[in-house]
Amino acid sequence: FCPEVFLNSLASAHVSRSPAPAPGSRGAGLRGAGLLDGRSLPGCEGAMVLDGNGSGAPSSTALVGMVIAPLSTPRGSMAGLSLFCGVGAVVDAIAEECPAVLHSRTRGLVRHSALLKATNLSPWLPHVVAVETLDGSSWGSGILVSSDLVLTCGHVVQHRKGGRCLVKALSDGVAKVLAAHTLYTSGPRAVPDIAILEIENHSFTSFQATTKWRLSASRSDLLGLPVTVTGFGLKNSQRQPQASYLLCSKNQRQVQTDHERQDGGEGEGESAPLSTHGVVCGVSWREGRPVLLQTTAAVLPGMSGGLVISQHHYGDVPLAMVISNSEDLDTGSLHTNVNYCLPLAWVGPYVTEFSRTRDVLCLKPLEREGEKRQVASLWE
Repeated sequence: FCPEVFLNSLASAHVSRSPAPAPGSRGAGLRGAGLLDGRSLPGCEGAMVLDGNGSGAPSSTALVGMVIAPLSTPRGSMAGLSLFCGVGAVVDAIAEECPAVLHSRTRGLVRHSALLKATNLSPWLPHVVAVETLDGSSWGSGILVSSDLVLTCGHVVQHRKGGRCLVKALSDGVAKVLAAHTLYTSGPRAVPDIAILEIENHSFTSFQATTKWRLSASRSDLLGLPVTVTGFGLKNSQRQPQASYLLCSKNQRQVQTDHERQDGGEGEGESAPLSTHGVVCGVSWREGRPVLLQTTAAVLPGMSGGLVISQHHYGDVPLAMVISNSEDLDTGSLHTNVNYCLPLAWVGPYVTEFSRTRDVLCLKPLEREGEKRQVASLWE
């Protein structure tokens, strides 16, 4: 049936996107699904999703959902995410078809679905935006660094100086698609790989500037530090066919994973970024400053330019910007849990000065630092 070593094994996970019930239904079906950043394998379909913190549960663990299937990328590698549905959706579906088979206690499980909430990243969540070129050929994520400036990766905007693009962001709680253009971008092979966009005819009045480009000077403090990576992985292009991933099951089929809530409820959709969790597993230092950071969080296509947030004892702090995950050059498969991030403690001060002056000369020292062989070699 299956190797004994996999029987009754456990995996720790966070809710990356909470379930959103289908419009006009009671919650059954794929559109009532959510995403976990736990790494499950084919054969885990139907496995229990348990909440282990005891909040609102009569015991130390509560049944809150069921795994539908682990996901793989179109290239065949594991995505590091699992599709699941809340136990309330399962009970509702059974009640509609066979109400007589439900035990009275079973209905009590529905209340535990309230535990299935994605990690709250406020106040940093509104700082993460989606970025897409006008022709839809490239898309990714970005970070608001002022009321009208977005920091992203150069490759997200294809290193087009002056190029126009679209930015999708939450403004005062409302999702908006805004026009923007590139004020600065690095070269195709330059280090660091950054671009700065200016949003046109709109200013985020609720934006609060941050000077928290802080990073511990101790490597031992950073290694193992819990982090959350947030960005628009699995996002659909506005002009390209629906992005689809594969259910890892015996009968594989494509599913649309961007299940945006359409009933005006509180669920997360395309306007809200995806969040995955992990720890800092590597930091590269040059001349006393960090220039490259690695995490174990799942980084999916579309999360380039996303924000890495650390959980320090003094509060959540923006730590780095996602640059890329890893690719096996021989097989073409992606390793989503091996990724490379740009420490904001390095680029943040230069970006802050640029946002104040709008003078690209402020970024020239950063370019010169990236040209140093000992730094550039890390990113080759």
